[in-house]
Amino acid sequence: MKMSTLTLGFLSLGFLNTFSYASQPVLISDVDFNDPQFSLCVEKQNQPVLEKIKALNCNRMGIHSVDEIQFMPALKVILLSNNQIETIDTSAVVNLERLVIEGNQLSSLDLSSNQHLNFINVRNNQLKTLDLSQQSQLIKIKADYNQLSEIDFGSSEALVAVEVNNNQLTRIDVSQLTKLKEVIAFNNPLTDIILPSTNELELLSVEGTPYAKNQTGTLVGKGISNIESPRVSIIEGGLISKNDDKYDMFASQLVTPSVGQYIGIRYAVEPPIQDNDKAADPHSKMRVKFPITVRMTHPEIIDPKTGKRSTVSSWTDTMFKHNNNLAMWYFGDKSELVSGRWTLEILYAGSVLAKRSFEVANLDELAAEKKRELESRKELLKVVLTMNKTLCGGTKFRRCMEFSSTDHCEVNIEPYKKRCMSIAFDKAKKQAEKGTSKDIIRMVFSHYTACVGSSYIQESKLDAKKVGLCFRQ
Repeated sequence: MKMSTLTLGFLSLGFLNTFSYASQPVLISDVDFNDPQFSLCVEKQNQPVLEKIKALNCNRMGIHSVDEIQFMPALKVILLSNNQIETIDTSAVVNLERLVIEGNQLSSLDLSSNQHLNFINVRNNQLKTLDLSQQSQLIKIKADYNQLSEIDFGSSEALVAVEVNNNQLTRIDVSQLTKLKEVIAFNNPLTDIILPSTNELELLSVEGTPYAKNQTGTLVGKGISNIESPRVSIIEGGLISKNDDKYDMFASQLVTPSVGQYIGIRYAVEPPIQDNDKAADPHSKMRVKFPITVRMTHPEIIDPKTGKRSTVSSWTDTMFKHNNNLAMWYFGDKSELVSGRWTLEILYAGSVLAKRSFEVANLDELAAEKKRELESRKELLKVVLTMNKTLCGGTKFRRCMEFSSTDHCEVNIEPYKKRCMSIAFDKAKKQAEKGTSKDIIRMVFSHYTACVGSSYIQESKLDAKKVGLCFRQ
């Protein structure tokens, strides 16, 4: 049977389309996932057909790769908080409305294909730039605690709240965001911010920026938070353990932490009290979050990797207007379990608002010290019991002191043992208060040898100069 070129062309096209369609996975079971943890999460959604999956909730699952979202075009919600994801390609999920991928390792993010996004949370990543110019339906963006030096908000008519605190932004342009109510941008090297002229912000938090310092005295009445300090009260402090997402505190000033535990405080925050003599800030009562620095002064810690020594550590954080704030130090390595006095402080706008001290006792360290002390005592006892035998076992000592044999030596120096041992220990303790047990033993032996030698020389009528010359040879 003969076929025309056109017929062959149509058949070939149909074959290719069929092949292409067949190569696209339909079921979860058709996919060979790069990351077994992501596979486990997808399977838990109880929807075997890939194109029918509309939401993924995969928080805290140790996921590294989510490449297979390209096979889930119906996705509207992606929740991937606190994983180890370095890259994500969302170009195939064009209907995406909500993206939460905080606490990962993203250094870049392309959202140009996701024009239906209304909520984005990318906080706690390593992003350096962020382009939101295509997100015309975006209502809220949380991009704090990154490394952002540039962010493009475009001209969204829906954007209401922006959180970009703790980044590297020097300039923010929100002039085209006509519905914007809140901008949280504290702890940035911010020198310029262009605000919308058509509406007044309810809150602009820019504490800790050069911009805030330059605006002192002009903040009140512009929706810009001034630097009146909130009120902080410590509720409890002590040793803290984490169980799932809950932090349990054992309140105590004396704490005995292990690796994986915390010490810190639980505290409450209330808005500042307005002074009647000053212009009241109408927005202070609306503040629900405040930028702070947490400072911990501690005994010397030596980094095992770099050898760097430190006695003060500090980090930026955010406290909220409620009574369940936590400020904590995490013991992530044995090198940090140092016994001594630890003092935690909360600073806001350069002032200390709260302070609590703890006495940290490293039980392993104390046990090791006790063990070392016991071993030292055993070694000293051994030295005491064998001192004369060790001394007389030395050929040079016997020759210079004119002893004919080891037994002859031991018998003749035995009368001086008790007195010389006492003298040797007293002198060694005074000279080696901070020395090791080996230092003390060395000194004891040295002083004992000198005492026994001089005592025997004096009573045996040996020539002291001759003996001294012999020992120096």
